[in-house]
Amino acid sequence: MPICLLPPFASRAASPACHVRHSAWRIDTRNDVAPVPLEVRGRIAIARSPRYVWRRFVVPVAGGDRSDRSVVADKLQRPADWEEFGAHVSGEWDGYMAEFNFMGEPLQLPSNVVPDAFHDWGREVHDWQTQCSTLAHPEKGHFAYKDIKLVPTVGCEEDAVTVYGVEKCDVQRDASMLAYHGSGSYTITWRGNRVENESSHGPGKEVIREGDDLEVEQCLVHEQSRTRIRVCQHLRMRRHIRVFREAWEGPFRNGESLGGCAVGTAGFATEKPLHVSSLSGFWHAMLYSSNSLQNQLVKQQMCKTGGLSFSGEEIFERTLADSFLFLCLPKDMWTLLTRTDSGGTLVETGWLVNPDQCIVSRCEFEESGILKGVCLRHEKRLSAEEATRRGGSLRTSDWQDIEECIDEE
Repeated sequence: MPICLLPPFASRAASPACHVRHSAWRIDTRNDVAPVPLEVRGRIAIARSPRYVWRRFVVPVAGGDRSDRSVVADKLQRPADWEEFGAHVSGEWDGYMAEFNFMGEPLQLPSNVVPDAFHDWGREVHDWQTQCSTLAHPEKGHFAYKDIKLVPTVGCEEDAVTVYGVEKCDVQRDASMLAYHGSGSYTITWRGNRVENESSHGPGKEVIREGDDLEVEQCLVHEQSRTRIRVCQHLRMRRHIRVFREAWEGPFRNGESLGGCAVGTAGFATEKPLHVSSLSGFWHAMLYSSNSLQNQLVKQQMCKTGGLSFSGEEIFERTLADSFLFLCLPKDMWTLLTRTDSGGTLVETGWLVNPDQCIVSRCEFEESGILKGVCLRHEKRLSAEEATRRGGSLRTSDWQDIEECIDEE
């Protein structure tokens, strides 16, 4: 039985009839190559999944002295270092969490946790204040965090902080896959549904996982600002997604001290969502993936861990047709859950950290439940002239052209 279903807003009516041409390239570092004729240095590709259309101008990045490129490639292709990942991901992360439905509308907090003053003022509350206490243990693969949700308060006094619930997440215990990058970004597939129960260790709620459903968590870190986002969604029919926006507050303290309302981020649920036109244009992407995580059964009981290392780079054009299935979120975030041509599932989370820089995580599963691949993309915007210039140094062995023409019936 397939593990995925299309979100309800993905309709065939949105896909006009088209002629399909798909081109793919790989980088080859051999020196005995000849220049490519000008007419094949750029290809416009139009591809269509069963549910949507996208347009791309894709070329590998070449140029410069090949020996220099090999040195750079050798440095970039080293596996992600667990200690480096631990240094960037461990600590106390303060922020806010909001839940959105499949239309991108924020969900209100339960009325019984919202102070009466907000009701009196006619204000709706959509954001949970959170603290995520995270630790990557020195032993590779031991990664856990504790999500703490705080009851909304009218004031900012520390003694007014009340814990609503705690969720302890242990990768070795509850996950089937962890893909990590040295920046602190990661992707996790969790086993089971989240179930809230009354805590047996004190007031508030505690969260456990039950059942055989699968949830994908994609964490994207912006190193310069020490901020990050986390997006969690199930592989089956999208009901709602959880979105965290957090800032690094300090070293790991196991959540023993709570920050009150003095946090480095603000509530975001009702802010204006991303406009997809902000993503249009040419981009240069650095790609990071892990071969050790391919062909893994995502429902396996033991967690498979793999570092994301440099695997290639790409120049492409993102158009409005690329992004009409995106679920656009506030603070320049987006996510995508859709079916692939082969019947599998693609989960994508992206973050426009500034007008010229994106961080994107993609995770693809086959229909059988096998993990096809995980990829982290660091993208920078290019002008059309720069994209043409950088793509113009293609060489014949740099690309492998696969073309398929399909006419819509």
